[in-house]
Amino acid sequence: MLYRNMLVVMVLVGLWHGANWTFVVWGAYHGLLLIGYRLFDRATVGTAIDRVMKQRWFVPFSRGRKGRFVLYRNMVVVMVLVGLWHGANWTFVAWGAYHGILLIGYRLFDRATVGTPIDRVMKQRWVVPFSVGLMFAAFVLSAAFFRPKTLQTSGYVLSALFGFQHVTGEFLLTTGTIVLIFISLFLAVAQERNQFIDRLALQPARVQIPAYVCAFLALELFPATGPVPFVYFQF
Repeated sequence: MLYRNMLVVMVLVGLWHGANWTFVVWGAYHGLLLIGYRLFDRATVGTAIDRVMKQRWFVPFSRGRKGRFVLYRNMVVVMVLVGLWHGANWTFVAWGAYHGILLIGYRLFDRATVGTPIDRVMKQRWVVPFSVGLMFAAFVLSAAFFRPKTLQTSGYVLSALFGFQHVTGEFLLTTGTIVLIFISLFLAVAQERNQFIDRLALQPARVQIPAYVCAFLALELFPATGPVPFVYFQF
């Protein structure tokens, strides 16, 4: 069941990128890749291959050195590499660095508020939708670096977002976009409070299949925009 769920999830990830059989194959390929890795990992546990791979190849980046500075540095480096994985462009470097700084900011905030009244308020159930919405907005902001092809264009987008000067352009906040935002926030809050998605993955096929069908219908009925070229085709 685990391997089946991994394959289904990756196929859904492929379909999220575009409604085309090529994306289904792309998702299935990555699902099979994950399954192959898990099978290989289980088959080599405790063997000489396992020792060589863990001790020689997958050496921790910090090489055992302790300290929060090393941890934060590694987080930024990893996220910058994730950005470069999406494309060889300075905009993706900025995108990755932004997410690295976002992770560092979250960890610093979490450490600074432990045991304080802010920590107790943040753990209240009624705060969850606001914290999820804030994190969602912070993630969406990174699109200002991801979609443009130059940093100059990214600066133009950010100035249009936060500046007081009106910039003409296509209005993207359509009815479909608003509906998708509320669906996304609902799923995020449900996962945060009740592990809804994790529980769904453990349900039988008669429950999972209708849920996936409803998800596809939502994407078809409430498209955020018109046809948009797949982002990876830019590279």
